[in-house]
Amino acid sequence: MPAPRFISLNKEEDSTLYELSVANGVPRRTKLRAVALRLNANGWAVPRIAAYLQQSQQTVRQTLQRWQNRGLAGLWEAPGRGKPIIDIFGREDVAEIASVPIKSEVVATGFAKAPQYRW
Repeated sequence: MPAPRFISLNKEEDSTLYELSVANGVPRRTKLRAVALRLNANGWAVPRIAAYLQQSQQTVRQTLQRWQNRGLAGLWEAPGRGKPIIDIFGREDVAEIASVPIKSEVVATGFAKAPQYRW
């Protein structure tokens, strides 16, 4: 069984993590990491945080390690692998696609057709 791990936060760090945990537009994983850090700083042990957030204990430990190694920057995901979308087509193709005039229902009716999504 790993040794208990606790972090300490100053008021500024705690305030920043709180703001991240409630802000709009912040990825869910980043919010969960911020909550995990605040709970740990308030004396919650890793197993209790993991159960509360429905994450594995290893995930919580990795969050604490990321905070200790990289600070606030450790809360965000690293850039993913793979080719960026713009490079799939090539820059010339993207410029050509962007310059094509769009003819749609907007011209005829003044309203755009809502996109249909399948979830």
